[in-house]
Amino acid sequence: MTVISLSIESQLLSRFDAVLKTEGFGNRSEAVRSAMREFIHQYEEPQLFQEKMVERSIVFTYHDSKQIRSKLNTIQHDFRDMIKEKLHRHMFEDICFEMFILRGIKKETDQLVGIIRAIRGIESFHTYSVYLEKHQH
Repeated sequence: MTVISLSIESQLLSRFDAVLKTEGFGNRSEAVRSAMREFIHQYEEPQLFQEKMVERSIVFTYHDSKQIRSKLNTIQHDFRDMIKEKLHRHMFEDICFEMFILRGIKKETDQLVGIIRAIRGIESFHTYSVYLEKHQH
């Protein structure tokens, strides 16, 4: 088995440790392997649908900051043809909840998902896709 080293924020590691205990993992390695398998499964199957039209939601949270708001504002303008709806609300005084609804070719929406996911400070991040097929009668 290969041994790897990771740099992780202490707060994230504490949260990870709490979850792995409640979920019954014996150690961090077991939990990381499980998360990696789930991550791979989530991304391998959709590769078959790269050229299909998709309606897609992106839901994420972050600690409110001018830097993140500025990046999201730029993204919203740069991808205005793809972003069909946007919801922003404050879950708590300093925690924001954001949701984008996208419509486009799957591989193009993947680019936008990657850009948002890579923003430093994004905490939870989920995406859900519905593939659109034209029905012939």
